[in-house]
Amino acid sequence: MIEQDVIINTKYGRQPGYAACPSEPGAYPPVIIYMDAPGFRDELKIQARRIARHGYFCLVPDLYYRLGTLRFDIPRRNEQMSAVIRAAMLSLTNTAVAEDTAGMIAFLDGQDKAKEGPLGCVGHCMSGPFAMTAAAKYSRMKAAAALYGVDMVTDKPDSPHKLAKDIEGELYVGFAGHDPGVPASTPPALEEALKAAGTKYRMETYTDAHHGFCFRLVARTQDDRQHGVNRADRRHGARCRIRIAEYSDDSLGTFDSGGAQRIFIGGIAVEDRLAVPSRPPDRRAVEIEDDIRRRELLQRPRQQLPPHAEPEDDHVIRQMVGE
Repeated sequence: MIEQDVIINTKYGRQPGYAACPSEPGAYPPVIIYMDAPGFRDELKIQARRIARHGYFCLVPDLYYRLGTLRFDIPRRNEQMSAVIRAAMLSLTNTAVAEDTAGMIAFLDGQDKAKEGPLGCVGHCMSGPFAMTAAAKYSRMKAAAALYGVDMVTDKPDSPHKLAKDIEGELYVGFAGHDPGVPASTPPALEEALKAAGTKYRMETYTDAHHGFCFRLVARTQDDRQHGVNRADRRHGARCRIRIAEYSDDSLGTFDSGGAQRIFIGGIAVEDRLAVPSRPPDRRAVEIEDDIRRRELLQRPRQQLPPHAEPEDDHVIRQMVGE
């Protein structure tokens, strides 16, 4: 795995980011991961590595770069930190991030390991609208996924649902069944707009999931504080992971494989997994693929820790594995 901190040149200035791709020879289809409200952090890098392992060049841009360097200690999130996160989130607009995306695409085009042609993107929370907007603004964006996106339907001129007619690729939208940030009217209104525009899309609501279900630390802190989720609900509740993987078929279709459903979008497949165990699972058996990576980091001598997991970040990694 090749991974490094990078700088993306945008219309506004120099945007920090993180890139990961397989170390094997060849070029890999690019995927942009737009961050959620808690900002640029190790959980996003872990997700990027997870996607990259399936044969992709993943780029995670720091969307808050206009404000300086913002890093939030999510396991210690309190009301004061939440206020800062919300202020940072409200500083972003669909238009600004769409302009930044031009710089991201230019960066990807300049990378030998990034394959030319179609792009994919994933947006979480505040970035659900950013992913949908990117799909509308850039015809090369052949696969876009918006997960528990907020403000997907608004009265603003750049509301994502108003851009549906401009989406040439295909779209996946996943909402959480328990999400105070998404009005009940949003999913049907968005679906109505997508149908009217003739957009190729798939929309699902994960009934037992809560906002932030893609990131374990966010789900732990946010669900416990805002939604009154107890430890049992949090541990045994729905979990969803999304993976973008290349596929030779250009058509839209689905199939079931090992309890997972894969959605083919313009030559890129978006796979989502929803697991609701019937009995309490062993905590260390959940998401083994990610935990192995985290535990490897913890077992290494401090002087051998890679740049993305410096010694001062040990507490973050330990929080991720539940220690």
